[in-house]
Formats: sequence, structure tokens, C-alpha cells
Amino acid sequence: MKRVVFLLALVVLFFACGKVKQPTDFAEDESGFAIKYCRSSDKEPKTRVGDIIIGELQIRLNDSTILHSNYGSPERLFTINDEQHGTIDKYLLNLHIGDSVIIKTPAHYLENNLVGMKFRQKDKLFFYLKVSQIVTQKQLTEKERQAEIKQEEEQSRLAEFVKAKYPKATLQPSGIYLDITTPTDGIKATSGSTVKVYYSVCDLEGKIYDTNIKLVAKKANIYDVQTQYIPYEFMVGSGETIAGFSEGVSMMHEGEKANIIIPSRLGYGDEQNGPIKPFTTLIFTVELISVK
Repeated sequence: MKRVVFLLALVVLFFACGKVKQPTDFAEDESGFAIKYCRSSDKEPKTRVGDIIIGELQIRLNDSTILHSNYGSPERLFTINDEQHGTIDKYLLNLHIGDSVIIKTPAHYLENNLVGMKFRQKDKLFFYLKVSQIVTQKQLTEKERQAEIKQEEEQSRLAEFVKAKYPKATLQPSGIYLDITTPTDGIKATSGSTVKVYYSVCDLEGKIYDTNIKLVAKKANIYDVQTQYIPYEFMVGSGETIAGFSEGVSMMHEGEKANIIIPSRLGYGDEQNGPIKPFTTLIFTVELISVK
């Protein structure tokens, strides 16, 4: 989480405590956790175990230094796992859509999530939370079921497509297809290797979404004068790229060219990513320039 400084006046307005039925003072338990209600919407749906909270959150150290904030941009924040003693889940349960609360925890509760941060024994974290939406376990299960159906349909179409267009491509255990078009005896990329590649990426209809090759960008009408068309450098297996791309590159040798055909579950899944629609199979044409 990057340290971001926001105008406190905005936060005060956002989390201003109003007239509520809940206690407005912190009541700290033996684990050092406590909650204070600023606004309660007790007629709205409330959270249960397994639900996901979507909302706005600011985390402050000792109620002053801002460690994180997504103020103004609600996003997925918490999955409520259980009511286990000494966790924040206990205080996330039974919150309603529209509720604004401040949850206080010992600072060491997030120590493993805040790289480079060291806390004193007496330090506290303050979670300023506004609940915008609750995604229930039932909704999640149905969404997952629909995603599985779409991914099965996609995989079936993909097998036919690859057989017709990339007959030499080999199906890997993960589900990606690899088609080495220019093999070499160069150094093999492995997890942890730093590599440089030229690439372009398109869908099954051939629509190109991105490339770091100037000529390809111009032909696809996606050329940007402010973009530097140079080899893309990344560490294989570091999570810097989608899983299917990283895996495909890890099976290439320096100097090789290949097509990596990636089903959506190893790409962007059911999420929209810029112009790339959910459940889109991606085809990367890659040249591995160097391996360290």
C-alpha cells in the first residue's frame, strides 16, 4: 500500500458521525480491537460470513498518518471468513449497506501486509470504512458457476480454433497452447529469469490490443507517438504479467519466436481490462530477445 496524503477535510465530511442507534464510543476488547459507528443504515441488508464488502476505506496509523486510501473509488475490500477471536472479521459482520464505521486494531495486525513498516507495541490502526455494496455467498456461487460454463465453452471453441490455425501448437497442462515458430538453442528462460521481449497481442478475430512493435502498432491503428516501442523487460514468475504469458515465455529459449494462446482464466478472466472484454482468449506473438 502506498502512502498517500489526502485533505483531511474531505475525510471528515465523508465519515462525519451522525445520529445513530449504535454506541458512538470505542469499546475495546481484550485483543485490542474496537468499533465506532458513525452512520448506521439498519434497514439495509447486512453482512454475513462468506460475503464480500465493497466500499471506501482509509487506513490511518494512530489516527493521523494515512497509510492507504481509496476515497472516492469504491472497490473490493474484505471477504468475511469467520468470527475468529483477534481478527477484524468480528467487526465486519452485521454491517449494513450504507454504514460508516471506524474500526481500531493493534498495528501489528497488518504488519505482514505493509512491507517495510515497523510498529511500536502501542501503535494502533484506524480503518475508516464506508460500506457501498455487499456481495453475498449466493451471488458469488452463481457468478462462479456462470464463469465455469463460459470458460468451458471458451475452451471447446479454442480447441477447434487452434487445430485449424495453429496445428503445431502443443497444449500445456495449465491450458495454454504454445506454438514455437522459430526454435533456437539459446538460453532457456525459467522462473526468476529477467527477460526482454517484443510482443503483440490479439483476440481470436485478430483484433490487436497492444504491442511494443512500432510497425505493428501503425498497421493496427493503435500507434501512440508518446509510447516508446522498445523491448518489454520483466522477471518471469514475478506476477508482473498475466499468468499465461509468463508461463509461455518460461518455456522459450533466447532468440525464439512463438505464439502463446491463452484462455481467459489464465488472462483477465471475467474482468474487463481496457478494451479487452471478459472471457477473451488472447494470442501473444512473442520474440524472446534476451534472458538473464
